[in-house]
Amino acid sequence: MLDTYTNSNEAVLWNKRRDSKVIRLQDNYTPSFYIKPKDPSGTKRLESMISSHPNVVEVNREERYTPLNMERMEGLQVKVDSALNFRRVLRDVRTLSGVFSYYNVDLLHVQLYLFRRELPPMSMISIPYNLDEYVSSIRLVDDNLEVKPPPFTSLIFQVGGKSISKIEILNKDLMPIQTFKGGEREVLELFGEYLNWRDPDFPVLHEDETVKCLLERDRSVGIALNLGRADVPFVDCREPWKICDGRVQINLHSFLSLEPPEDTLARLPMETSISEDSNFAEEIRRTSLENFRGGFRDSI
Repeated sequence: MLDTYTNSNEAVLWNKRRDSKVIRLQDNYTPSFYIKPKDPSGTKRLESMISSHPNVVEVNREERYTPLNMERMEGLQVKVDSALNFRRVLRDVRTLSGVFSYYNVDLLHVQLYLFRRELPPMSMISIPYNLDEYVSSIRLVDDNLEVKPPPFTSLIFQVGGKSISKIEILNKDLMPIQTFKGGEREVLELFGEYLNWRDPDFPVLHEDETVKCLLERDRSVGIALNLGRADVPFVDCREPWKICDGRVQINLHSFLSLEPPEDTLARLPMETSISEDSNFAEEIRRTSLENFRGGFRDSI
């Protein structure tokens, strides 16, 4: 499992198969929280009142263990129709008298989903799914005896200049192995093509402001740069986590604190410059793409 996030009433799972193909699946997600009544005799009244809320789909009585002292308690599980309405329902329930405590109200929805599915991040899982790419079931695969790291790939890059006159691709030793130089539009377009060709799981950003800079300049020059795998151009992204949808962006400091995966493609330095002459620029683009598809050469 590469990445997971939640929408209103579903979870999106990006997974990398054993054959290295990345697939996007969807799973039903019903957000919920628990409450403990002050007095057990008032449980039925609370259940009835909360059930009448227009955004509550179900209220169930359940016996749970409290987090601190692990005491057994009878509480109510409140299921909400959408993550978008979760805070509204919680706010309205807080106006009711007779509630002693609340549980699972401070976690992110993606944390709640992973917890209920019992899925550790970056774990190996088995997921049957239907033709609509909806999950039928999920089973955690025990890979404790695996000695190989997860088959994820990375791409380290840094952006030069406020107007983006250069983008450098770095290897794991932070040495440039590919450079795009020239006019801003051409640099961004070539970088986008290179990103799609390399298809990394982890775009590693040299600085936290890199994505913001790319977004601003992409809008300025009017191209549809896409840092993710979903068919959503950069300029159309509204949620920050969807900017690299299908990939997991990570800053360089965090990446270097981990053991980086072996990057078998990052070996030979190569620089791509854009000439003011449009014919020469097109020749560079054509030659560069041939290099991308056919493997690196010492020079172009």
